Amino acid sequence: MNPDEFSGRDRRYASVAVGLVLAVAAWTRWPLLREGLWADESLTVYLAQSKSLRELVARCRIADYSPPLFHLLLGGWGRIFGFGEVAVKSLVLAMGLGAVAAAALAAGEAFGGVAAVVAASLLANNRLMIEMSAEVRPYALSAMLAGVAAFGLFRLRRRIVQGRSARTARIGATVAFILLGYSHYAGMFAVAIIGAVALAFSLVGPERLFARRAAGCALVAGATFLPWLPIFLYQRRVGLPWAPGLTNELRWTRLGGKVSDFFPIVGDDRMSGAWLGVAILAGIFLASPESRAELRKRSTSLTFLAALALLGFVFVGYAIPAPRYLTVGTAFTCLFLAGLLGWPTAVAGGRRRQAAWLGVGLVVVGSYLGRLWQYGQIREREANGLPKTGVRTAVQKNHFGPDDILIAVPDTLSQSLWYYTKSGALIRGFARWTDPVLPDYGRYDSDWFDPAAIPNAWAALEKDVADRDAKRVVLFFAVGEYNPSFGCARDFRDFLLSRMKRLKSQSYAASVEGVQMTIFEAPKE
Repeated sequence: MNPDEFSGRDRRYASVAVGLVLAVAAWTRWPLLREGLWADESLTVYLAQSKSLRELVARCRIADYSPPLFHLLLGGWGRIFGFGEVAVKSLVLAMGLGAVAAAALAAGEAFGGVAAVVAASLLANNRLMIEMSAEVRPYALSAMLAGVAAFGLFRLRRRIVQGRSARTARIGATVAFILLGYSHYAGMFAVAIIGAVALAFSLVGPERLFARRAAGCALVAGATFLPWLPIFLYQRRVGLPWAPGLTNELRWTRLGGKVSDFFPIVGDDRMSGAWLGVAILAGIFLASPESRAELRKRSTSLTFLAALALLGFVFVGYAIPAPRYLTVGTAFTCLFLAGLLGWPTAVAGGRRRQAAWLGVGLVVVGSYLGRLWQYGQIREREANGLPKTGVRTAVQKNHFGPDDILIAVPDTLSQSLWYYTKSGALIRGFARWTDPVLPDYGRYDSDWFDPAAIPNAWAALEKDVADRDAKRVVLFFAVGEYNPSFGCARDFRDFLLSRMKRLKSQSYAASVEGVQMTIFEAPKE
């Protein structure tokens, strides 16, 4: 059904339903505002505080493999509301909810009100998007702009199909593509896919005028990415210094493990209701000629979404080991499924229509039931006061001053120390990459895999102690994914334990970044 054919009552019903989805999403995510920031988020805040665009670009080049749009927005927000934990996370929560709203708008534009509700429910209850909705990183923004870009693309198509002026729609789609690309590298890849699919349709598809216009919008957006190309090529050459090398076999294995993060209705047994709903809707499609005719009308939009979802998952998921980079593809996948599942309620008649409503209801309810365990975990973390990083707890329970030297192992922890420690203590990092992450802290000359790094770092530490007349050396050792893979980090910790008098040792649990803190008496000459 064409969205123009919906009555005002249908639109109001869809708007109310999407509003309820947003309200529930806000309530379930609210505790995430108080979990604090871990290392990557602290680094993002540091970048956002850059005093100029040139400084921001220079910092992003070596420290954050993302285009600068999110940092610019966070910087503007922080200068108004501050860079405290709740302040910065509130912006991201708004973007996460915006992603749900944008998905509903895009699905409603292309497929109607029922699809809008389905898209909003699937994205709001997606395993990956729940956690990323309060992560101070570009992921929620990129998911939101994926929905905005899809809305711009579908609005352009509808204007052209209806024979109406499409100039404003073309400008809107182009701007949306540009913003999507500068939100994340996955967004740039998505714009390239849109351009490629549009180019193919302009040669062989049934809607060639629309395809040519869409390809032109993607081409203009791609041209605006050229200034960032040298930085992208530099980062691609350097690679991810903190990530171990992955074989092709391991990449494919990890890709398969990301399906549950990426696909909206994969989960435990409580998802069986959603799958029953899918089966009902598939049966209606097979038995209803009207449904198959409607599918042909939607084929252009669905093809764009299928390409964006599939290629985004395969290529981005294969290239990057972390699942959080898949938020753009996740948004397009939810739109694709909403387009497939939403139309039988509009075209089927009689009992088939009733069965279609039952199927949609099962999909929506199943998407919630399948995530109850995750919402329970969020509430449990809140009840236990479990932060994202143990650094926050350590700083709250111990006083560090100018007479202290804080050593982060690995030096990613220095980002959390920088955010939470404002007392003038000297922060040093050990064992990560060549360029210092933060220009105002020093990095001991070391490398994950170089045994010579340990005596070099010890000599540098002795010099720091003498220069500052330091009284204590405090070691923060990450307990988690960082250090078990790198023997040099553990060897450095053991080396310090053998060389200095230990005054106190304490472990601080966290949901992401647990730490073991050891306070030493500073070595004497």
